This record gives sequence, C-alpha cells and structure tokens, in this order.
Amino acid sequence: MNELQRSDARIIDTLEANARFRVQVQLVLRRYVTDKSLPLDERFPIWELYCDKKDRDLILSKGEFGIIGDMVRDRKPYDYERGRIYTWDDFLDYIQDEPEEFSVTVEQFKEMLIETNFGSFVMDW
Repeated sequence: MNELQRSDARIIDTLEANARFRVQVQLVLRRYVTDKSLPLDERFPIWELYCDKKDRDLILSKGEFGIIGDMVRDRKPYDYERGRIYTWDDFLDYIQDEPEEFSVTVEQFKEMLIETNFGSFVMDW
C-alpha cells in the first residue's frame, strides 16, 4: 500500500467513525428535544437546527405526521403545487398565519413536529 492509499484508508476510517458518532448524537438530541420537562423554547431550536427529520416522497394520509397529513388531505391551505417540496417550516407558517383555520396552537404544532419528526414531503397528486 502506497502513501496515497494509506491516506485514503485513514480518511475512510475517520468517515466511518464520524458516521457512528452521528448516530449516537442523534439519539441524544432526540432524547433532549422530546423531554417535555424542558421548555419548548429551548427544545424547538435544537430540533430545528440539529435533528434529522423524516422526508417523504409520497402522498401523505390523514393522520400521518399528526395534523400535517390532515392538512394535506383536506387541502388546507388550498395552494399546494404539484412537484413542490413542502417543509415543516411551510406548515408552521400556515399555522402562524391562519391559526383560526386549524385546531392547534403554534406551541402544540411545534410539539407535534418534534414528536413526529416531520421534515418534508413532495406534493405528487
């Protein structure tokens, strides 16, 4: 094995170690953000910035990801575009902009986002 191959092997070993570490970090982050004894204002920014989220490429069913599946199936709001990626942030904006349209508060919605770990979906129907 020449020096370049040894260097590449070290880099690959480091990447593998980092991947294992990342898995452990995600477990710690999930434990932190789901601990409701801590204030939501402390937990939500950590979830927002650091937690891996679930992304979907398929249609969402009613009840999936809490109220998000219901919002999609009931077509609220009515401006979904086919092929567009909708993120958790889009849905949070909908809740903040028109709270009377939905059956949850912003705080409840943020808790639901943390609980379901919703990231995004592509409108494909």
